[in-house]
Amino acid sequence: MKLKINTLLILFIIISMVIFSSNVKALDIAISSVKVRESVEYSPETVWDLGYTGNGINIAVIDGGVDDEHPDLEGKFIAGADFTQPETILAPRDGTYNPDDELGHGTACAGAIMSTGSDSDGVYKGSAPDSNLLDLKVYKSPYEPGAIAQILITEPENIVPSFEWSVSNKDEFNINIISISMGYYPTGSNGTDVASVAANKAVESGIVVIAAGMNEGPDNNGFYGIGAADKVITVGATDDRSTINRNDDTIAFFSNRGPRADDGDDNPYDELKPDIVAPGVDITTLACSYNLLPADGYIADRSGTSFSAPIVSGIVALMLEANPNLTPKEVKEILHITAEQRGTPEFPDYPFPHNKWNKSYGYGIVDAYEAIKMTLKYKNDYLKTPEINKIESPDDDGNYIISWTNIEGAEYYYLLEASNTIFYNYSTYKIMHSTYMEFNNKDNGEYYYKVIARSSTTSSEFSNVFNLTVKKIIVKTINSPEFIDAPQLPVSENNYELKWSNIENASYYVLQEDSNTNFMSQIELYNGSNNFFILTDKEKGTNYYRVKAINNEVESKWSNIISITFDNKSQDDIPFENNSKNEITFDNKSKDGEEKSSLPFQPIFIVIIIIILLVVMIYFFNKKRRKKQPIILKKIVVQNNNKID
Repeated sequence: MKLKINTLLILFIIISMVIFSSNVKALDIAISSVKVRESVEYSPETVWDLGYTGNGINIAVIDGGVDDEHPDLEGKFIAGADFTQPETILAPRDGTYNPDDELGHGTACAGAIMSTGSDSDGVYKGSAPDSNLLDLKVYKSPYEPGAIAQILITEPENIVPSFEWSVSNKDEFNINIISISMGYYPTGSNGTDVASVAANKAVESGIVVIAAGMNEGPDNNGFYGIGAADKVITVGATDDRSTINRNDDTIAFFSNRGPRADDGDDNPYDELKPDIVAPGVDITTLACSYNLLPADGYIADRSGTSFSAPIVSGIVALMLEANPNLTPKEVKEILHITAEQRGTPEFPDYPFPHNKWNKSYGYGIVDAYEAIKMTLKYKNDYLKTPEINKIESPDDDGNYIISWTNIEGAEYYYLLEASNTIFYNYSTYKIMHSTYMEFNNKDNGEYYYKVIARSSTTSSEFSNVFNLTVKKIIVKTINSPEFIDAPQLPVSENNYELKWSNIENASYYVLQEDSNTNFMSQIELYNGSNNFFILTDKEKGTNYYRVKAINNEVESKWSNIISITFDNKSQDDIPFENNSKNEITFDNKSKDGEEKSSLPFQPIFIVIIIIILLVVMIYFFNKKRRKKQPIILKKIVVQNNNKID
């Protein structure tokens, strides 16, 4: 089929212009990075932390149809119409017709908005998972089923009627938002083309229209129709680099740069396109069946502004859930004001927020949480801001209580703790029905706190930031030794071993003795590493002892004090007693019972007596031998002489 370009509408379907090789869970990363989904990086400052999920908001997806039989879209279909075929009994335009998706693009876009993640255990959720779908089909694929298309040519009457149908059926189906990820030929539109005019009329009726900015950057020639419309929110793409943290986000190389072509009116700000940017690289979203069978599963690594625009459409659904009275103009203003500014401003002399605008990033990267905060202020339904009560700083023990003012209407509070004023890598504590939190044994350092009040439907601003320094007075110590087997009775032995418990990490011990418990005149008996000491030659009397352990850094407290009474007696004072191992005792009584004298015989005396007796015996023996010896000697000599001869 041959078509002349100058008589046709050319719709550029932005489907995965660039396919990357990474296999990351990009949809859940993208939704977290725009501060919609809860995350370690941004909770509790996310929209889902506030409880908004798009409930009750109806979104018309103008595309090539949506495969809403997918488990993640189950029950979301509200109404639909197919503008690629004439209206008939079999294809009515009363909202009852449910178009199918032949290319997969419409299903993928719808997934970025409202996927519930039911087919992935909640991983791949859209930005407004509780929103509902109106399926408006405006093109058919001229390619083989499953093929990836860049450009789609369609009949001129399809796109404009889809906007007109949305306006006509706005009240019946409560259409809040139109999300459209395609462009209208030719490029370089100044926003006065027929598709842009139709989109502006939809906005004037009260419907927020969000459009993809297209994928021909960085050297593109402005914007195509629809995205070029004055009142439409035009979305470019960022590369979140598969991280939730926004600090490394950059503009996607394919994202169209601004500004839009000048329409010649006296408003210089409606040329500032794109309006905002959102993640659009490596998006994992819903797969299409490409036939009449129900779809399931996901398709990975899709890239293009086609997916950035639906993410923003979901964020707008969250805003309208929080404040249904917002007008499309207010929605656009809030997104401009709250977007995170990136890039060098092109017109720094323009009034705020237009002085933020950059040709690549527009007014900045969308910040859903900040947008919801401002939305609630428009509603005048924002809780009052709590204030943290000051406490003494520095704290000297690491135990303290952070408290704040009670806020009427608050159901709970989030207390944030960080080590820096910008609250990077903070900890979050959720406190129910209380206005304080107790901290115990905190380490030395700087701590920063701020608190926010929450209810099921609204929030406060964050409180003042309170800084507390913890500077604990650290008293180093080791355990005190205790005496072991201390004597309970007077000690009569000449030597006594004094023992105490061994202390881990002790380098040495100090043992003191004194005759009084006050240790005013103590004597240091011992300084060493052993846990015992032998007392010797102690005089009669009572002495007191104490010991402590010492290492290189610290010393213990003194041990318990023990007393030892010494009752040592000299040998002259000790009587003979029966059964003594060291004494010999004689019977001291006569037969008539009179006392007899007794002498002590110690073993040494017995030994001496035996030695004396032996000496006497040897003496007399030798004396007798000396009388016979000359005769014997003579005989020997004679015999020897005989032998010599």
